[in-house]
Amino acid sequence: MGDIRKKKLALVEVLNRNMGDAVIADCTERLLRGKISKRGLPVNVIRYDIASGDFGLLEEADGILFAGGGILKFRQEEFDRRIVEIVRFADERQIPVFFNAVGVEGYDEADERCQALKAALRLPCVRGVTTRDDLRRLDEDYLRGTKTPRRLVYDPAVFSSEIFRVKRQPEAQTVGLGVIRDGVFEDYGDALFPREKQLAFWSGIAEELTRRGIPWKFYTNGVGRDEEFVDALVEHMGLSDQESCRMPQPRSAEELVTMLSGFRGIVAGRMHSHIIAYSLGIPSVGILWNDKLRMWSERIGEPEHYFAPADCDARKAVETLLQAKRKRLLFPRWQRYRLMKPALGFLDGIVRAPEKPSRGECPDFSKRLLALAGGGDRRRYGNLNSAEVLLANYKKGFRLFEIDMRLTTDGVPAAVNGWNDATFRRLGISGEPKLGVDWETFRNARYYKTYPTSGMEEMFAAAERCKGSTLLLDIGKPGGEHLESFFTAIADLLAAHPQMKKRVVLRLQKRAHVPAAKKRLPDVPLAYSLEPLAEASEEKLAEQLVFCGKHRISRLFVPREAFSAEVSKACREAGIDAWVLSASSVTQLKELWGMGAAVVGTHYLDVKYVKQIME
Repeated sequence: MGDIRKKKLALVEVLNRNMGDAVIADCTERLLRGKISKRGLPVNVIRYDIASGDFGLLEEADGILFAGGGILKFRQEEFDRRIVEIVRFADERQIPVFFNAVGVEGYDEADERCQALKAALRLPCVRGVTTRDDLRRLDEDYLRGTKTPRRLVYDPAVFSSEIFRVKRQPEAQTVGLGVIRDGVFEDYGDALFPREKQLAFWSGIAEELTRRGIPWKFYTNGVGRDEEFVDALVEHMGLSDQESCRMPQPRSAEELVTMLSGFRGIVAGRMHSHIIAYSLGIPSVGILWNDKLRMWSERIGEPEHYFAPADCDARKAVETLLQAKRKRLLFPRWQRYRLMKPALGFLDGIVRAPEKPSRGECPDFSKRLLALAGGGDRRRYGNLNSAEVLLANYKKGFRLFEIDMRLTTDGVPAAVNGWNDATFRRLGISGEPKLGVDWETFRNARYYKTYPTSGMEEMFAAAERCKGSTLLLDIGKPGGEHLESFFTAIADLLAAHPQMKKRVVLRLQKRAHVPAAKKRLPDVPLAYSLEPLAEASEEKLAEQLVFCGKHRISRLFVPREAFSAEVSKACREAGIDAWVLSASSVTQLKELWGMGAAVVGTHYLDVKYVKQIME
C-alpha cells in the first residue's frame, strides 16, 4: 500500500471488569485483524470505551464499529444514551457506523429512551446492523421502512476457543459455579428470587456436588458485585478456606476463557460463561434472568438446560448438568464468514472513502506523556506503582514515569500512592491512614488481588533496565520528622543504582522541603507542585513561579482543573514547563496540549495507543 495513510476504525467496546464483554471485543478485533491482514487493507483498529465520551478520539476515526454485546436496550444501564451520542456525533461529521452482532433487548413505542435509540439507528451514517438474537424486533420495530442492511449472526464469542487457542481440558473434574450478583433478577423484573433464595440455591448446588464426591469452585466473569456475592456465599456456608472454594477473579478475556476450559461443566448466571463454554464444548446449565439467555438457549437447541428463577432447584440443576453432553463446537467456515461478511463490506467502504486532510507532523508522544504511578493496565486499572506494570508500559512507549514513594511503619521505602483507605481497599488489607502498614504486610499484598506490590528498590531496578527513561519520585507531604528518612532512602537508592543518577527527578509539594532537598540531594533535579490558587490567583501564581526560578526548578506540576492557557503562558514566560495532572481521554489530551501543557500525566492511556490515534 506504499505510504497511504491507514484508515482508523474505532471499535466500540463495553470497557468494564466483566470479562465477558472483553471476550466479545477481543474476538471481534481478532477476527477483523485477521481479515485486514489477509486482504492487506490499510486499516488500524482502535478500541473505544462506549462510556468514555471521548469524542476527541472519535473525530479521528474514518469509521465506527460497535463490537457487539447486549447494548440495544433502554431500561437498564445507559447504553442507549451513549449510542445516541456516538451516532449523532458520527452523523454530523459523516463518519459511517456499523453495529456488529449486538443484542436487541425490548422495544416500547411510548418510551422516550427507546424512541431516541430508534431514531439514532435510522440516521444516514448507520450502514448496517447485525444481531445475535432478536432479528424480528430489530426488523419490525427499530428498522422498519429503512433500507439499512440487517442480519442474524452468532455472537463473536462462539469462536473464542479457536481465537484464543484454548481447548477444553479433557481430564477436568471440577464443576464451575458462575455466580451472578443477587440484585440482577429484581432489576430485570423478577422479585420472586430474592437474595435468601439465591444463597440457598448456590449453596445447595455446592452441597449436592460435595455429597456426590464432585469437586466444585465458585467463579465470576470478573464483575465486582458478583465477587461480593461470592463473599456472601462463602460466609453463608461457613467456609474458612476461600482459595479452596473459589477461582481468582479474571482480569482479561483470555484468563476467563482459560479458566472455563478447566471445568467439566458449569452452572452459571452470566451469558458469556455459556457462550464460551459452548465454544469449548463444555456442558452448561443456566438461570434465565434476561430474555437474551432464553433466545440463546433456543438457538443452540438446549432450552431444557436453562431454568426460570421460580424453577431453580439445586438437585435438579446438578442432575441436568451431569446428564448433559456437548461435543466441542466446530463451526463450519461459512458461519464465521456469515458473521464477518457485513463488517468486512463496511471496512471496504471505509478504505474506498476519501482520505481526511493530514494533520502534519505529530510530536514525540514519549516526551509528552507521563505514566502516573508507573502507568495503568488495560485501561481499567490505575495507581498500581508496580515494577511489573512499569516494565510493560515501557514497551508501550512510555519514557517518563512518576512513582509514589512512602515509608512503611518499619521504615522500608515502598512504591505506594499514600497510606489511605483507597489504597488499603485496592490492596485488600487493613492499615492506619497516614501511618500505613509494615513491610511484610505490604509486600504480601496484591493490588486488585492481581498486581504485585513493589518496594522502591524494585522500582529503581526496573527503571534501570528501561534505557532512556526518567523516574519522577513523589514523596507526598511527609512531616519534618520523616523528611530525612526519605532523603536518606533516595540517596541509598541512587548509590545502589548509579545509572539512575541522571535519570531521577524529585517532586516536592511543600516549600520548606525544597531547600532541604537541595542541601541533602544537591545533584537531584527538582519539580514542584502548584499550590492552590484561591483569590488573587495571578499574583499567587507569579509568586510561585519566582520561587521556582529562584531554586532552579524547571517543572511545575499543575492539576488539570487549575490549568489554563493563562497559566501555561505564565509558566512559559518564566522558563518553566507545565506538567499537567491528569488526563484519561484523548479529548482531554488534545485540550491540555492545545493550551500549552508540556507534559500530561495519565493512568489509563499509553504512548502506543495515543500514537495510533493521533498519527
